Amino acid sequence: MLLTPAVLVLVLAVVQSALWWHAAHLADAAAQRGATVAASLGAGPSDGIAAAESFVGSAGGTLASPPQLWRDAARVTVRTSVRVPHLLPGFPTSVQRTSVAMAERFIPEPDR
Repeated sequence: MLLTPAVLVLVLAVVQSALWWHAAHLADAAAQRGATVAASLGAGPSDGIAAAESFVGSAGGTLASPPQLWRDAARVTVRTSVRVPHLLPGFPTSVQRTSVAMAERFIPEPDR
């Protein structure tokens, strides 16, 4: 009689872990996409944030908070936080990932 609830909890824990893993990969990919778009020549911070939000939305995920973007002359950093669906209590409610991309810049021919 005790075996059935234990097996059910074990199965739910495996599914919950898979949901967390999926959310982590989604957050990582969204951060990479946002950093890549924002780092491209002529793009602004709003382009990178929109790309990260669009990526999460098109993949069926939910953002836990708006993406954050920092940019300086050499690089762009994007942090995303994706909500994790819950089956069991005690698991994290969101996953954060950060990605850095080198900012593209134009260098005139004589300066190369």
